[in-house]
This record gives sequence, structure tokens and C-alpha cells, in this order.
Amino acid sequence: MFLFKLSQDVNNDYDTYSSCVVVAKDPSSATAMTPYDPRFDEEPDYMYREQAWASIEDVKVECVGVASAGLTEGEVICASFHAG
Repeated sequence: MFLFKLSQDVNNDYDTYSSCVVVAKDPSSATAMTPYDPRFDEEPDYMYREQAWASIEDVKVECVGVASAGLTEGEVICASFHAG
């Protein structure tokens, strides 16, 4: 597993994410992820990707290292959220 930094610069309003670091096996798996963790909502917002993140084609992905033992695919390590 690897650590990937995901970023986007098309959705820069309040209550949006600009970047995150995720655990994934490859760049395409990482790009499909979002910084959002649905465990915080009782009813996930299915429009989330367009409202607070970005479409897959607008996500930039960069491998930043190898994931430590114990981390699993799909984990969001950290994220940059711009509250408003």
C-alpha cells in the first residue's frame, strides 16, 4: 500500500476540501477516493463529491510514500477542510 496526496482546485468555496492524504494500492484507486468520512453522518449526502470535493477528472494525485504496516486501503490520513 502507498500514501497518495489528493488535491483539487476547482471547488474552492466554503465547506470544501482542498487536499487529503489517503492509503491506496495505486493512483487510480486513490483518485476515486474522497477526504469525506461517512461515519460522521447518519445519512450520507450523495451529492458530496460535487459539493465539497471535486469530480474524479479534476483530482490531482501524487504518491508521497509507502504506507506503514497497520494502515489499510481506503483510510484518510489527514485532510484540509475550509469551513465557512
